[in-house]
Amino acid sequence: MITILLMLAALNTKAQDKPEKIDQYCELLATGKFLSYKVTINIDYGEEARVFEFKDKKIKDQLNKVKSFTSVVAAMNYMGSIGWKFIDSYPITEGAGAAEKGLHFFFRRTFDRAELEEVALKEPSVK
Repeated sequence: MITILLMLAALNTKAQDKPEKIDQYCELLATGKFLSYKVTINIDYGEEARVFEFKDKKIKDQLNKVKSFTSVVAAMNYMGSIGWKFIDSYPITEGAGAAEKGLHFFFRRTFDRAELEEVALKEPSVK
């Protein structure tokens, strides 16, 4: 009986030691270049109004590197190689979002809370 209680206590301690996981999202926007098969790629990881910031600045550098690609496939392969999982994509061609015409790709990556620092939520800037 004592052995069982000790085992349960050990399991409970291990469960509490598990770091909390937090999903972070980013959007890749690919817009076509005039008279070319190449694209311009931009990345949005929520810098305007973030709740969490990456402690390791290398993550931002990796995300910003995607802007150097001129192929959607190359950019998506790169995102997968640095741990981001593809969620969904959609085109915007007209309407309210027409200023950002192109293909939008959404990615998610799960981080340990220890990899992120909490920051004050900023109000998004109105343009």
